[in-house]
Amino acid sequence: MVVGSDEEVPPELPREVLDGPRLRLPHRDHIVFSGPLRDAVRIGHTYSWGEFATQSPTLFWAADRSWCVASEIDFDSTLVGGSAELVAAVPGLPGPRGPAGGTHDSLRLDGDAVNL
Repeated sequence: MVVGSDEEVPPELPREVLDGPRLRLPHRDHIVFSGPLRDAVRIGHTYSWGEFATQSPTLFWAADRSWCVASEIDFDSTLVGGSAELVAAVPGLPGPRGPAGGTHDSLRLDGDAVNL
């Protein structure tokens, strides 16, 4: 409901999606979708003037778990996990920027010790 108004505002997602499966991680609650990879670019929202803005999934992975992509919502980073050959074959990714990331590496602006 809009503050100061009796008008109901519909949710951004249908009720069946909001009530669907969730992936719960510390400090994050994700809605889970399933489908072909090409549908990932159809996730987003439409502005009131009709323009559609895509929103990258925060996490997505292959059914066989051979690869995973994670876009950090609080930083400007997207991580691609998989074999070295798979990562090298992803179009648009710059060449290797350093060793594979570790569990204690920082995604903060000042966390890149390789590309200063």
